[in-house]
Amino acid sequence: VNASHDDTMPLTKKYGWHGLLVEPNPFLFKELHRKYRDWPNLYFAQLGIGATDGNMTFYAVSDELDPETGKSLTGGRDRQWFVTQLSTFDEAIARKRMRSVKMIPMPVEVNTFPTLIAKPSHTIKMPHYILIDTEGYDWKVLSTIDMTKFRPFLLIYEHNKLGSFKKTAVDFTAKAGYRSAHQDHQNTVAWRACSAEG
Repeated sequence: VNASHDDTMPLTKKYGWHGLLVEPNPFLFKELHRKYRDWPNLYFAQLGIGATDGNMTFYAVSDELDPETGKSLTGGRDRQWFVTQLSTFDEAIARKRMRSVKMIPMPVEVNTFPTLIAKPSHTIKMPHYILIDTEGYDWKVLSTIDMTKFRPFLLIYEHNKLGSFKKTAVDFTAKAGYRSAHQDHQNTVAWRACSAEG
């Protein structure tokens, strides 16, 4: 989720993994599809993940010029970094970022995790790993996944913007049988302990 910023892509290519790349930002989705469209084992979904199916407001940093001023919406700074790192569903985070960069609120289709997995446009029914990088929205995405039904081997999510929900996310994954394999200032990597039966 937020596939435009996925550091696992080299591993996906090396081992031939199948992937479902989810990106709600329309500016980034175009680039994502252009970059990986020739990979036969990848599928693409331009939408967000939420608690219910429908639409939500997404706050996007555009990689285009401001139509009113003709200037970069990121003030001439590193466009790619701003576009991939600052767009978010979290209104509170977006409002803070609007002080330094122009953000565009837009309606985006949202699916629950089961709805996404059930889509006929791909063949992935049980993901081997789930990577979430949604700029403060990670817990809300993680909490929509039924861990009794979907049992990925790895869970990777960004915890540094979760605030009080950081411990909630840790408790949620621990209860589902996941152990923290790595945690730095930004990300948590948790793996599922397998029984003898797998």
